[in-house]
Amino acid sequence: VKKQQAKRRNISVHTTSKAKLEINLIGMTVYEALPEVSKFIDNAVLSNLSTVTIVHGVGSGALRNAVIDSLKNNKSVKAFRNAPQSGGGFGATVVELK
Repeated sequence: VKKQQAKRRNISVHTTSKAKLEINLIGMTVYEALPEVSKFIDNAVLSNLSTVTIVHGVGSGALRNAVIDSLKNNKSVKAFRNAPQSGGGFGATVVELK
């Protein structure tokens, strides 16, 4: 009776989940930006980050308003505020995560 030997396989898992602290949406449309914001927040939460920054620019305000609306409805968001003047002012939003 022959014994079958199980083939051993080495499996390596490499994580590249170094979440970014900031995302820059300047130049994107609302429709391009919102899925990126959602993904960005999800990655930040999975990486246990407490605060991140979303740079949306000033422009017409459409992108900023859409980002703020999406943050209001995101259950992972504890609070958000305008960035300090030295960090972008009205052109960026600082997000505190739960």
